[in-house]
Amino acid sequence: MTDTTLRRMVGAALILLFTYQATTAVIGLANAAAGGATAVFVAAVTFFCAQRANAGVGNRIWFMIPALLFTVLPLGLEAWSLYRSDTGLFTWIVSFAPLFVGFLIPALLLWLTYAELRKRTMVSKAASEPTRPAL
Repeated sequence: MTDTTLRRMVGAALILLFTYQATTAVIGLANAAAGGATAVFVAAVTFFCAQRANAGVGNRIWFMIPALLFTVLPLGLEAWSLYRSDTGLFTWIVSFAPLFVGFLIPALLLWLTYAELRKRTMVSKAASEPTRPAL
């Protein structure tokens, strides 16, 4: 497979991870219809942000918006809720272990892979372009 295909596969995996995490959180809080609408919303926002990130040269902050919006914000709200209640360290660990094991660690690994593949692709494109003589 080419690096471009691998990069697209990793990007798709990230989109699926974001969609899964946001949908799981919302379904726990609302009914199935609201969860389905949220999944569509999350997918639309994630695809929009991915297109914006790929459209701008050097403007990769768009890749972080879904992570902040659909992961960090709910995580912060959950942490605040646990902080305000009388819970111990074990409850904190049990509450956040699925998030780390099932989402944050895989997403971090995929992001690192994506960045490396992108760097390799950019280096190979720069090496294959012919140099123009100075006028």
